[in-house]
Amino acid sequence: MKSSDGRIVVSGYDSNGDLHVARLKSDGSLDTYFGGNGQIKLDPGNDRFITRDMVLDSDNDIVIAGYAEMTDTTEQALFVKLINDLDTDGDGVNDSSDAFPLDASETTDTDGDGTGNNADTDDDGDGVNDSSDAFPLDASETLDTDGDGTGNNADTDDDGDGVNDSSDAFPLDASETLDTDGDGIGNNTDTDDDGDGVDDVNDAFPLDASETKDTDGDGIGDNADKTNQTINFAAISPQALSASTLAISATATSGLSVSFTSSTSAVCTVTNAVVTLVTSGVCTIVASQSGDTNYEAANDVNVSFDILDDAALSSRIVLSQGSGSVSVFFADQGTAVLRAQVDSASSTAGYSFVWSQTDVELDPNEGLNSETFSFDPQGHVGNHEVSVVVTDPVGTTVTISREISIRSTLPTLSALTDSDGDGNDDLSEGFGDSNGNGIPDYLDSISSSSQIYSDSVHHLAYTETGLLFVLGDVPYVNGQDYIGVSMDNIVDHYNLSTQQQDGEYQYPSGLFDFEVQQLRLAASAQIVLRLSSAIPANAIYRKYIESKGRFTFVEDANNSLASAASVSDDCPAPGNASFKSGLNQGDDCIQLTIEDGGPNDADGKVNGIVSDPGGIAVASTTPEVSIEVVSNNANTFSRNDQEQVVLRLKVTASLAGAQLDSLQISSSGDLNEQTDLSLVALYQDTDANGEGDTLLASGIYLQDDGQLEFTLSTPLQLSAGDTHLVITYQFKKCPTGLASCDATTERR
Repeated sequence: MKSSDGRIVVSGYDSNGDLHVARLKSDGSLDTYFGGNGQIKLDPGNDRFITRDMVLDSDNDIVIAGYAEMTDTTEQALFVKLINDLDTDGDGVNDSSDAFPLDASETTDTDGDGTGNNADTDDDGDGVNDSSDAFPLDASETLDTDGDGTGNNADTDDDGDGVNDSSDAFPLDASETLDTDGDGIGNNTDTDDDGDGVDDVNDAFPLDASETKDTDGDGIGDNADKTNQTINFAAISPQALSASTLAISATATSGLSVSFTSSTSAVCTVTNAVVTLVTSGVCTIVASQSGDTNYEAANDVNVSFDILDDAALSSRIVLSQGSGSVSVFFADQGTAVLRAQVDSASSTAGYSFVWSQTDVELDPNEGLNSETFSFDPQGHVGNHEVSVVVTDPVGTTVTISREISIRSTLPTLSALTDSDGDGNDDLSEGFGDSNGNGIPDYLDSISSSSQIYSDSVHHLAYTETGLLFVLGDVPYVNGQDYIGVSMDNIVDHYNLSTQQQDGEYQYPSGLFDFEVQQLRLAASAQIVLRLSSAIPANAIYRKYIESKGRFTFVEDANNSLASAASVSDDCPAPGNASFKSGLNQGDDCIQLTIEDGGPNDADGKVNGIVSDPGGIAVASTTPEVSIEVVSNNANTFSRNDQEQVVLRLKVTASLAGAQLDSLQISSSGDLNEQTDLSLVALYQDTDANGEGDTLLASGIYLQDDGQLEFTLSTPLQLSAGDTHLVITYQFKKCPTGLASCDATTERR
């Protein structure tokens, strides 16, 4: 049977038939407080006592029910009650928890020394009397300085001053934590915390024995304080990217060397005081000096400067009048404004502008050195050459020239008309020039700046994306919306002589006059032109430049010709693989590659603009010949004047192969050609000095009618170009005895 306190009670009988009851602890050992040795023996006076049941009554006493076997074979019922006392000494503590179960005056022996705590003066046996022990029952603790219930041995802040014992010079004194000078007196009490002999009230560094003063109040004691130094690093002006590198310098007042770093390494880098210019943008260089034993580190000095891509300087002259951009000016619309627009810069600060080469007829309001050139257009109707020299902050200079038209009166546009067929009426589009190609918006159906019409039927011409395709001077002043022109247009615009008209060649697809703007300086532009007819055999590309005249397109590493066939009546884009080198018979698209400032650039300048009056040409098969009077010597002559030059002629042949067979002249005047002249001669003037060199033919007037025809016995073969001729009169002598004869005049 198991009692409520976990003890086990068992019963049985021995060989004598006596009843035995034993009480065991929960660990199975005999409970010596039961019967003195853990068991009780009872003699029922019979042979044997047989236990049938065993229970605990309400008092926790043991009641055993059984029977005794008698010698006469009878059985006798028998009940036994044993007092099961769990607190032998009656001190209120069960024997199982009572260190002294038989001593009512003691229950506990904390230190196990055999003396109960009530009698023991050091219950936990830690060597500290209970009266002095904050933890008399805990041998591991004796003190609780801060009274927080945690013994000092376990407490990390014994004095409860908020500073851990490991950092507290006085871990058991809540009023002190530091002892800077280690003199055993806490800083709160100590009047000279650092023990340097200077009281704290007079010590600028009361906790630093090595310092007592801070004369300059910079927080650094006089003993450790170093001399300040500064860096002198001058401003840097804008730099050209093409320069690649820049040497820089800076000095420190200490005389120590200055080092440099770049805070904009994507734009520029620096090594050993040499800046490498990586790309355009703002470069910032940091100058530093870290100091030494005598000098403090200097404050860094930052210097920023612009790196300009000088090869990207792109400028053009734009027109505005009234509220917006225009392609031409009108005399009745107020002030006309020209502006040197620098497309490659967000600001023109540091740029200079000079308009001194502009037509002197135009008088600018702001002078010749402004970004703008504004003037009154009244009284200046017609075409004018304008020019500006633009210089950027790094000294790169470009000269930009163009022709402008001033017309008398602004036409009236209608909201009912759509001249360019782009779906927007003329009135809403107006005279502005949105894409800057020289064509007014109401006549320009192309929004792209890299496209323009080749001809009047509006085949497209292309240049590279990002470049600006613009009308040349001739189509611009003619008011065209395409770049195609005729030889007559070129002749009229430039007032070309017969020889300059390039009579040796024919232009089956006409000519083109255009500009491509916004190139990088000295770069090449690709231009695709749509021809009105296929390229013939043996075709070349001929150009006209005022300073050079007519010439054949020059091909080199930066200038080339290529051709391709159109697809669906449209040419391939510039650079397309379908373009093959040269001018290939049957193709109707050509690609020009023209170098800015190169041999084919009509303006002859490196300025980010290429110009090209030119076209596909083939040699003429029939030479054209013209004759021009160079001078007519219509003077008064005498009979004794002998031979005199009376007429100078220039014969011009467009091609070699023509010949002069005969020449007829007519003359008029008072001279009697029949009687006053003995001979009329025709000479070739080889060196064009006005004197005959080779006699070609001669004759006489048969009557005084002014008509004479020379017939050359050997025809004169004319070379391409000019051949100079002179005609002379041989006068008869005066009759004998007369010093002179009547004067005569003659016109031829």
